Amino acid sequence: MKAFFLTLSVLALLSGLVAGLPSLTALGGALPLFLLVLRAFASRSLSGISARRSVKPWASEDQTLLVEIEIKNSGNLPAFALTVEDQFTPDRDGSKSARLEGILWPGARTTVAYPAACTKRRGAFTVGPLTLKNSDPLGLFTFRRTIPSSAVMTVTPRLFPIDAMPLEGRNRWDTLGQRTALKAGNSLNFFGTREYRQGDNTRFIHWPSTARSGKWIVKEFESDLASEVTLLLDLHYFTLKGSGRETTLDYAARIAGSVARHAIARASQVQLVAHGKELVHIPLGGGSFHLMTILDALAKLSASGETPIEDALLQTVPLANGGSTLVIIFNSVNLDLVKYINALTILRAKGVRIIAVLIDDNTFLDLWEGTERKKVDATFIPDILKLLMTQGVTAYLARRGDDLSQVFLKPFIP
Repeated sequence: MKAFFLTLSVLALLSGLVAGLPSLTALGGALPLFLLVLRAFASRSLSGISARRSVKPWASEDQTLLVEIEIKNSGNLPAFALTVEDQFTPDRDGSKSARLEGILWPGARTTVAYPAACTKRRGAFTVGPLTLKNSDPLGLFTFRRTIPSSAVMTVTPRLFPIDAMPLEGRNRWDTLGQRTALKAGNSLNFFGTREYRQGDNTRFIHWPSTARSGKWIVKEFESDLASEVTLLLDLHYFTLKGSGRETTLDYAARIAGSVARHAIARASQVQLVAHGKELVHIPLGGGSFHLMTILDALAKLSASGETPIEDALLQTVPLANGGSTLVIIFNSVNLDLVKYINALTILRAKGVRIIAVLIDDNTFLDLWEGTERKKVDATFIPDILKLLMTQGVTAYLARRGDDLSQVFLKPFIP
């Protein structure tokens, strides 16, 4: 189109000069000036545009979301054919754009949006920058301006529902009895009586004791303590198998996140332990924000550690309180149970319920093919699970491609 106007300008100018027509000559000279005005208009109108993205800090794998961008015109000129381009890196097709229909007048603001999906694997991603693009009213000149607007977004593991899982520790009620005998609370179990203190609820006045003593006496109740769940993950580099989103560690992260959600939804206190290049330890806690803290840590885990899982288990023993539950997620079925006997014996003595989740690494792409790494024949896997059961361990087996919600419907039964 610009070439058409320039050609028309040259023809009008030459025709005017040859024919001696001043009006045609003036038209030929005015057309280039008109193009310069349009170009300046497009450039100047874009300089007054600002944009701000609104995106959630967390999303899960495969989640679809709508990213909103607020656009404001602080300049003196209207903006035509305004388009906002963004780089949404959690999506394999990361180049996104949203077009503003109509004119953005000076002083006006509006919101555009584009759909996106978190199709890449878990991890932390930088979204942005934003690029603004507009043109003049005739669409002859287009200008771009990049806004250094970026946001960090964490893609957490994709979770699955767990309908039933024995997360209450062994001797839980005995343990609660021993622990709550030292502390009063608000449960329905009667604890004792004491003298009235300012602020006590008068509904709990114990009238017989009040009558006998001549003082206000109130009832106390035991404190309800939630069960505790410790999640232990294997981050040893040699246990990693698979590629892309289908790795043993990605399955472990999804399992750990789903168990954490299941436990926290039932008022349990959950902690996460993983030995990578550095120790990852999310202390005991509960509630939705604590769950997001755990999922955020799971999103960023990598198989970069050098601590074997048997050593990590021994180091985790002091963190598992009596009467709690320890969930160990093994990235391999290649287990030498002799290395775990000491730790398992101590944990059983403390009344800790032990749950082992074995991920069958034989079903994943072998990244270590050609090394001396031992493989376990699939026919021996049930025997390994039986040996775990003889140690008082509740066991589950997960394979690549399994519906994990079905895997956790019931533990392994020989």
